[in-house]
Amino acid sequence: MVVWLFIMSCGNEKGGKSIASSTFLQGYWIPASIHWGGDNAGKDTGDVFRTASFRTLSFDSSGTFTMFASTQRKPKNYDDSLIFEGEPGVEIFKGAWSAHDSVIEVAYKIKYTGFSPVDSSEKHEKISIVSGKDTLLFFNKKLYKKEGKYDTISRARMEAYKHE
Repeated sequence: MVVWLFIMSCGNEKGGKSIASSTFLQGYWIPASIHWGGDNAGKDTGDVFRTASFRTLSFDSSGTFTMFASTQRKPKNYDDSLIFEGEPGVEIFKGAWSAHDSVIEVAYKIKYTGFSPVDSSEKHEKISIVSGKDTLLFFNKKLYKKEGKYDTISRARMEAYKHE
């Protein structure tokens, strides 16, 4: 499989504001390719929902970066909604982001987890902006797409976690 990446520059010639001042990043970003399975082995159990574990990224206009790691659900026969934290348990990472040309720099720490021991050191990573038919983000060796299919309850839950 061949993957072509085109990096988009979002600054201007005078070194002015970049995407940091726009609403481009606001919202939720999930992996562009998710293997939805019926159980942990990816087998179809005949259930109404399919599950997958992945990270959801969120960028606020205030410069706050939040990342959620959880098992999420998708109705089996519908492609119009996602359910955040479909299984009990979520890991929450929180920090800051800033944008420089085609790169978003994030610094974050674990805020909540049910696992131990916890690595509470601050992580620094770079996320590339990839331009093509749709604008994507490249983070941790995965492409992420902006997602608008979370149901109302899921959005409220994520917003509550972000503001704790």
